[in-house]
Amino acid sequence: MKLVKLGYVQLGVKNTEPMINYYKDIMGLSVITEASNGSAYLSSSIDHHNIILTPSDQPGCMRVGFQLSKDSSLKEAAEELASHGITSEIKSNVHPGISELLEFTDVVGNMVQLYEEMEYSGVGFKRSGIVPFNFNHVSFQFPLEEQQRAIDFYRNVMGFHVTDWVENIITFMTCNSYFHVLNFIVSDQKKMHHLAFELEDWNHMARAHDLLAKKNIPILWGPTRHGAGHPISSYHHDPDGNLVELTFGIDTYNMELGYVEPRPWHEDYPQRPRAWNPDEMLSKWSTPFGFDLVK
Repeated sequence: MKLVKLGYVQLGVKNTEPMINYYKDIMGLSVITEASNGSAYLSSSIDHHNIILTPSDQPGCMRVGFQLSKDSSLKEAAEELASHGITSEIKSNVHPGISELLEFTDVVGNMVQLYEEMEYSGVGFKRSGIVPFNFNHVSFQFPLEEQQRAIDFYRNVMGFHVTDWVENIITFMTCNSYFHVLNFIVSDQKKMHHLAFELEDWNHMARAHDLLAKKNIPILWGPTRHGAGHPISSYHHDPDGNLVELTFGIDTYNMELGYVEPRPWHEDYPQRPRAWNPDEMLSKWSTPFGFDLVK
């Protein structure tokens, strides 16, 4: 199986109007359509949607969607999953902008949807709000005994590469040139940990923080440079309490060569997937903040 991108996350939301306003007016995404069930579909630029907000009594991640490469099909993906004991179903017209998708539950209980094509939104980038470059990655947390099962599934079945890790804490995985599109954090809880949007540079980060401050949204941690992937990142909560990361400058991973493109702040040339100690992974700058990012 070959995947090319993380397409979207569907979030269950308790507070529909504040969440739509946050992702539209503060994050700077565009509302493309609203479905009869109350779901709002928002795009960061060209995809029909990257964030789906669906009314629910249970906030958090409901589903995550990945796009297949052009030389893969839903039928082939279903056959591959079946060979590993995973039951899946091809469905039509589940979401606007996607005619068919394959839905299944992964080995740690997350609902996953695969699709071949998605319509373009046609909206491009907005002129107001944070306006991220892209929806960059999503993070999940679950108990230690499930970590290796998740890693093995996404590597051996879904075709992901492990790019970095911290033993018994966090593992980073990708299906393309992004340093990671998924990471798995060990925790006694089982839920989505955060979702991340990529910014351009320091100026973009500063404008984003000014807007968050103006809207009385506190920065929980950062900006600081992580060790793994070397991004400059900060974290805050959306109105439903989901952790949102703003990030820029993250490493670019070469899947064929198995290392990231060199940067002046790297320690190894070339830098290949490696283990990090927790403090260095969280902050190369020893940035002290009271918020505990791994809980």
